[in-house]
Amino acid sequence: MTTSLILNSKISSHLNRVDSRPTLDPYLLYERRQLPLCGKYRFLHYLQQGTFGRVTCAIDKVSNTKVAIKAIKKTTDDAITGARREVEIMQMIGNHPNSVQLLDYTETENYIILVLEYADSGDLYDAVHEQTRLAKLIQSDENYFISLVTQLVSVIEFAHSKGVYHRDIKPENVLLMNDGTVKLCDWGLASTNIDCYEFNLGTEKYMPPEALTKGLKKTGLSYDPSNFYCYNSKYADVWSLGVTLLYTLFGKCPFRKACPATDGNFQKFLKNKSFLLSDRFHFGSRVSP
Repeated sequence: MTTSLILNSKISSHLNRVDSRPTLDPYLLYERRQLPLCGKYRFLHYLQQGTFGRVTCAIDKVSNTKVAIKAIKKTTDDAITGARREVEIMQMIGNHPNSVQLLDYTETENYIILVLEYADSGDLYDAVHEQTRLAKLIQSDENYFISLVTQLVSVIEFAHSKGVYHRDIKPENVLLMNDGTVKLCDWGLASTNIDCYEFNLGTEKYMPPEALTKGLKKTGLSYDPSNFYCYNSKYADVWSLGVTLLYTLFGKCPFRKACPATDGNFQKFLKNKSFLLSDRFHFGSRVSP
């Protein structure tokens, strides 16, 4: 009898300790394959790790289709504001065929979670870098390349017509579908302000020179390169698209940083805009970036 009482006491004590422990965040339970997220998204594998969170692949048990789960950890006020802003931006863009669709949205105590359309052929950067069949077609068949350009221009022009500027266009943010559809993703740095006062925003290789260092003074629609304080978000998107297309064709970006003081290719480009065509072997031999 004494042994039974001791055992019951130990079990009761253990259960009390278990009950007193904090409950795991539902997102972590999802990652650990213990519970489906929102009752229907079952973890499959990791896709990408970012600064504030990660992207995973899941199966929607209701529709039996794959989705991408983007989870942003609520580490700072900036992270929380940025994630919620991304949701608002994607809702503004709506159902454009060349923008990754926001399928669902939820928040837990520690995470903001976006359920996104899944791209079955990965992103443009990896495709070119790894020389996949689709990448080789885009590089060698003008019809495939024209289709890529047309789709990207379509979604960028549409976003601009809504007053939305992506500000981080690059191959990593261009997703590919098996049927040839292109999807622009990651609207986390997007803005509704055409005048941008944030510098060094995005990825250096794809940023226009005016976005790299604070200094341009705006005068109407023209810019004095010697003294400016803001730059045009629309033109920045156009520049980034151009560099993205050059990477797509040649497997390497033309500039490490579009700064005349430090980048030899950019110096040549400033002297002669046709440099990118006439001397493309300087950067475009389709080597690994």
